[in-house]
Amino acid sequence: MTKRIQPPRRYKNAAFQKALGAHCKKLRIKAGYSIDRMYREGECLGPGTIQRLETGSNDVHVSVLLRYAQVLDIEPAKLLSFKFNWKLE
Repeated sequence: MTKRIQPPRRYKNAAFQKALGAHCKKLRIKAGYSIDRMYREGECLGPGTIQRLETGSNDVHVSVLLRYAQVLDIEPAKLLSFKFNWKLE
């Protein structure tokens, strides 16, 4: 009998994803952008991608964060500038 090989588990921090998403949404609204406007001005940044980022429902690619920052005309580092308990527990 052959032993089944389990695929490696991916690290996921749902609390971080939700905090990041809420912060990104706050920055978008502060800049006066709707999801539709982000979509129109952010080539390859679809409404579903924006919504998944802002709700924290999925992992987000760095390229998505970069494009999101470019559309809002802010430094990408500002997207990660929010309060969150970064320490491992």
